[in-house]
Amino acid sequence: MRRSVVGVIVAVLAALVVPGAAGAAATIRYVEPAGVCGGKTPCYTSIQDAVDASDPGDSIRVSPGVFYEQVTVDEAVDLAGAGSGTVIDAGGTGVALTVGAAGATVRRLAVTDAAYGVAVVASLATVSEVRVTAMSTVGILTDYSVTGTVLRKV
Repeated sequence: MRRSVVGVIVAVLAALVVPGAAGAAATIRYVEPAGVCGGKTPCYTSIQDAVDASDPGDSIRVSPGVFYEQVTVDEAVDLAGAGSGTVIDAGGTGVALTVGAAGATVRRLAVTDAAYGVAVVASLATVSEVRVTAMSTVGILTDYSVTGTVLRKV
């Protein structure tokens, strides 16, 4: 009896603390400048809106195009562009892309026209195949306390 009670408590705590532990399926979210996404849903016109709607473990697929915004990835998501044709243009100020969640992966896109291109402020994140151009201050910035983060082909 006591083991079954402990087992139930552990299962309930895991469901509350560990995202996806209750069996929730990850969602693939799509982003396209015109909001069409080839009929795929859910579809967003803003990368940040897709990130904000995401839960840990979700994937975000971004079509080619220029997105005039600053993006903060604050969930452990897989954010993938379509290569250098997927561009985040920060409009000349701030940070184009901030990676602030452990376990987040950002890949296959370009950032341009910002004070800072990419700021990695979370440990255990992965940034790969991100092209950084036209920064007024710094292209890639990492917090000194960040550990276990992978920067690849940046």
